[in-house]
Parts: sequence; C-alpha cells; structure tokens
Amino acid sequence: MTQRTGKEMEKFRGSKYVQSLIGDSYTKAKKLLKEGRLVVFSGIPCQIAGLYGYLGGWKYENLVTVDLVYHGTPSPRLLKRYLSYEESQCGGHTIDYRSRDKYYGYQYSTATIYFDKTKNEYHKGKESDFMLGLYFRTLISRPVATLVILRRLIALATLQYLIVGMLQTYLRNSVLVEQRMFLSIRIKERKSLEKLKMSLFMQVLTLNILSILMA
Repeated sequence: MTQRTGKEMEKFRGSKYVQSLIGDSYTKAKKLLKEGRLVVFSGIPCQIAGLYGYLGGWKYENLVTVDLVYHGTPSPRLLKRYLSYEESQCGGHTIDYRSRDKYYGYQYSTATIYFDKTKNEYHKGKESDFMLGLYFRTLISRPVATLVILRRLIALATLQYLIVGMLQTYLRNSVLVEQRMFLSIRIKERKSLEKLKMSLFMQVLTLNILSILMA
C-alpha cells in the first residue's frame, strides 16, 4: 500500500497479523526513488531484504527502511474465515478489523471488529478471541516465518562456533595469551572453551534438524 499524504497514511494504523502482499510495491518504490522523492518502506525483515535485492544493492540516500519485529505471519485465508464467522454471529459485514486494538488500554491486546449494518461491536482479548488466542500460542503462524528465524539463529550459532574454534587453535600455539584485543585467556580455560564449543555445535545441529523438519 502506497500513501503520500498524512491523511492517507492513517490507513497504515491498526495492525493485522497476517502475511501482507508485496504486489508492485517494489516497483513503485524504485520509481519514486528515481524521481528523488523520500521513500519510507516498512515491512518484515525478509520483505526489506527483498526490496534491497530488487534495487540491486543500489544505495539511495532518499530511502528509509523500517524492519518490523514480528511474532509470526498467519494465513490471510484464515483471517477471512475468522471474520466471516464473526459476521454470521454479529450480523453485517466487517468495515474495520484491528488485531491489537487499545480498546481496553495499552496494557491489554484486544481484537476489535466494527460492522456496517449493526451497532454491535466486537472487543475480545486473547483469552476469548479465537484468532488472537491461537496467534499468541504460535499455532497459526506460517512455517516460513519460523524458518527465517531458525536460519538466522543457525547463522549466529555457526559464527560463534567458528570463533571459538579459531580461539582454540590460537591457544594451542601459546602457553599464555597476553592482553591482545582486550582479551586475556589462560591455558586452564581451554576446557571451558571446549565445553562452549560443544554446546554451540549442539545448537547448530539442533537448529538445522528443526529447519529440515519444517521445510
């Protein structure tokens, strides 16, 4: 969704926890960037990475990207079925839906639905709302979202494992490592490094197994 004025940007308010459709957003963003307009592009990390990939790594001083920290991405089809069910219960068609409304205050997450042909309003928290309850239990997030997180954890654990391995190799050639790069490690700490390395290896192995099972 592309908006240019402050009034139009109000449409961005009211989060909906489902996978968003990129559509032609990348194309529009690139066109606006080439026109010299300031572009603020928000999305989940993989969508931001997709934008940079589409731009070919080209650096634009007029581009600001905002990565959103997210819990998961449920299916849009599930949302449609959920709203259809609530419409049958309350009557009318949905004119506005908010996953994390502040109807009861900022300390409480509320699902809010407004209908067109009735004055009934729907306000329920995760304890009683079907969609919100399943979302917070991580039961309706698409596997791809979890895979992205797993792969990042794998990369981080692998990097830590390699660093510890390099440190061990360095220690084998030195009885005492003097203060270099603000580190001072003695030989007696080799066992601790070995335990850390094994722990990291098990993390990498476990995360890779989970990634394969979920693929």
